[in-house]
Amino acid sequence: MKLLREYIREMLKEQNVLAVGMCFPFAAKKAEAWFDDHFEARKGRAPKRHPDLNNKDKFKVVHGKITDQWKEPPKPIVHAWVEMGDLVFDDQTQHTKPNGVPKDVYYDTYQPEVVEEYTAEEVVVNCIMKGEGPWNKELHDIMKLRDAWMNETSVTLSERDARKNKTKRILYHINKHRPARPQPKMNYLQQWDKDAIDPDTGERTGDLVDVPGTDNWDRWWLESPVKSGVFLTPNPVDIAMNHGRSGHVYAYKVPEWVIEKSGGLHRYDTGSEVLIPEDIWNKAGKEIEFLGKSMDHNELHAKIDKTQTHGRGSKRKPTKPSWLSDEELKAWEDRQKQFNITGLRATKHPADAIKILSQEEVKSAIAAIESEYSPKPDKTIPAAPGDRKGIKLPDFQKKVTKKDEELLALLKKRLNESAIRAYIREHLTEDLARRQALAKDLEDSESWPMKKGDRHRRSQFEPELALPAGRVLKKAFHKHADHSFMNSLTTVHWADNVTMIKNLLKGSSKDEISTSAYLPGELATTGTGAYGAYGIEVKGYISLLANNMDAINTGSARDFYDLFGVEHDAHRTASSGRNKGVKKTYIPGGYARDNAIVVLSKSDWNPYDSDDGITNNEALVDNWRPVAIVTSNEEYYNDGDMEELERLAKDYGLEIKGTKGMY
Repeated sequence: MKLLREYIREMLKEQNVLAVGMCFPFAAKKAEAWFDDHFEARKGRAPKRHPDLNNKDKFKVVHGKITDQWKEPPKPIVHAWVEMGDLVFDDQTQHTKPNGVPKDVYYDTYQPEVVEEYTAEEVVVNCIMKGEGPWNKELHDIMKLRDAWMNETSVTLSERDARKNKTKRILYHINKHRPARPQPKMNYLQQWDKDAIDPDTGERTGDLVDVPGTDNWDRWWLESPVKSGVFLTPNPVDIAMNHGRSGHVYAYKVPEWVIEKSGGLHRYDTGSEVLIPEDIWNKAGKEIEFLGKSMDHNELHAKIDKTQTHGRGSKRKPTKPSWLSDEELKAWEDRQKQFNITGLRATKHPADAIKILSQEEVKSAIAAIESEYSPKPDKTIPAAPGDRKGIKLPDFQKKVTKKDEELLALLKKRLNESAIRAYIREHLTEDLARRQALAKDLEDSESWPMKKGDRHRRSQFEPELALPAGRVLKKAFHKHADHSFMNSLTTVHWADNVTMIKNLLKGSSKDEISTSAYLPGELATTGTGAYGAYGIEVKGYISLLANNMDAINTGSARDFYDLFGVEHDAHRTASSGRNKGVKKTYIPGGYARDNAIVVLSKSDWNPYDSDDGITNNEALVDNWRPVAIVTSNEEYYNDGDMEELERLAKDYGLEIKGTKGMY
């Protein structure tokens, strides 16, 4: 194993560069691919999620920190990587180790510090709402420091270098995340293969397939394809309009010898560019002067004149012809409403062009292409004088071209992606509205102990204050919670001995009890509850659900009695059972934040787990019935415990379920 680690460590050193920005898009792209493979949006129905979609043991994106040991003094760098089981995928090792690096080797080599872990769905949602990351404030602040020291100038130009400045020209680079550095081409050219087989159905439905050997940049003026390099241009606006590029614009002073050795400046797809291969870029070193950010992405977007855009389905606004008849004019106006497909057909970058189209424009483009190939009614030439009937001219349906097949496939893929993102945005808005509505109900309630403007949360209330607060919170919860989601959860009351299990089964099912909540199928693979390795799975009405039991502090059974053992509300106990309150409350606005205290729907679900796998969320369950006895890690049980549990299961007609949890 030691020799294996040393070998892999040497392989990892091939690039000798720590993450400086592309790691986050890399991780986001991996998450998006996993999400697309494990999520199915269904029109008019709830989406279908694969069980592994949000299983962090199978897939997770990690954001953390690495220290640049080559910087003096060492500098902290934020970084992102992907863990799939026992393998790690990293932007820095994707070319030397495309199939991943063993997790233990990766951690031994880079010594990363984990700050946040995300599921694939969480990454997709965060990318839509906040960009590709980082989303943690601490990491974001470190990123700002990195941007400052990355651009530090460590040497002064000599007189000879200063003279060379006279033979330099200013060129620009467009990038969403960082200044220029050599990058490999990430995607293959694709072509439509009508014989491609759908892996799900086994049918020959056709698909876009990679063209071998096209994972490089090929230009007519280059002697050989470029595997990795930097694109620069004298006019970033043209590139943004015609190549579908967006982001910040960075300026450079580039020596003429670098431009000449790279094949010179050329027009390509209505934009001027020079492609500097990685070896030439590295050889030039500091002769290529970085001048800083020329404009940000908003400034670049504002400079794009969409009326002059070519190759994006846009065109100059036409002048209405005055010589047409009414019928011809109507036909002309109908044509103007159609999407101009000519530009998409002409561009060499259709995928980039389609990315900047709106959803309505994508639909219009699909309709425009399909209308060209749809069957037309047969035409009839009227009968000439003396003829009995006219001549019927059948319509010969056009065969779809290879280019249009490719465009249709890209457009329909984009339409599906947009639908998924729209679905996520819609539900995020709904979930925020739920939390805000609950917060308003708390603010409007006279019984709620915390109001807007209070600076501290109250905790450890006496029962006479905790119980009314609990009633207010549970009433608001009942009003705004997604009860279909609540009904899907598995709830378990945990105990630390068999006697407590026996007493609970003998007690009243009207009494509200505290439980740990689990997603469907999760109980078998998770840890135990916070209060023991013996449990009873119950089914009932969830009156309150929190990600962390300490955030609400519902207390225990002794809270129902005073110091003299007299029950506070004996009448209510006799009629409706004992109900729990909340000893910890917050200002109403605290319940509306993204890091949800009270769980109202699936998107709020983020249970707090301790390091040893113990589930510390809490669900209050009322009017419950026992479903099963739950055992966990039986090696810690006392002698005779399992036999007693088996007797209880038989007496109450319950099954026994075992988990793989630890206690």
